[in-house]
Amino acid sequence: MLHGGSGLSDQDFQRAVNLGVSKVNIFTDIDKAGKRGIEAGIAAGEKSMTGLIPYEIAEMKKVVKEKMLLFGSDGRV
Repeated sequence: MLHGGSGLSDQDFQRAVNLGVSKVNIFTDIDKAGKRGIEAGIAAGEKSMTGLIPYEIAEMKKVVKEKMLLFGSDGRV
């Protein structure tokens, strides 16, 4: 398990996965993506918390997909 992947490069993550790390914590990246989504929603004129949620989720999904591709876990169950 890799706890605390904040600040690691894509190459660092790939090396860790290639060396056998099977669990990677990426909360900070997902959290930052959520913040970007909220900011985008506010910039688009959204004024309610529930209205901001779709923006937040969309940005978080992008990061999760990028990480899944990076870690080679896309298409796996």
